[in-house]
Amino acid sequence: MKKLSILVILIIVIGAIFYFWQKKPVADTTPNANQPQNIIVAFYFSETEQVSFNIKNPEPLSLSEITQNIAGQEKWAYDFKDYGDMGVLIVQIKDKANGQDQKYWQFFADSKQVQVSADKYFPPDGSIIEWKFMESEF
Repeated sequence: MKKLSILVILIIVIGAIFYFWQKKPVADTTPNANQPQNIIVAFYFSETEQVSFNIKNPEPLSLSEITQNIAGQEKWAYDFKDYGDMGVLIVQIKDKANGQDQKYWQFFADSKQVQVSADKYFPPDGSIIEWKFMESEF
């Protein structure tokens, strides 16, 4: 009888440990729609012409939408080409259009070149986005 009691207690303890181990909270990495996203967006038109904006993004917007909003507010020319499933390619911001002097618009997030189109990239809170009009490395 004593062995049976010890065995039951041991099973209960192991079950409790397993139960609480499985209940670890998981960090939520999805953007909170109730909290504005703080993003810095910088534009490098040339070595001497640069401008940046602090954006409080009230809802998760794609980089394409954010860029188009900035261009509209600043009254800059803005153009893009939609390649369907491949995404949107930004072809002009202000007076700089792709192909001028063999330079093209490319964007970087936290100093790293992103390998998705601007309409498929949703900058997380705290991101520093850099639009650079430069020669392509590819």
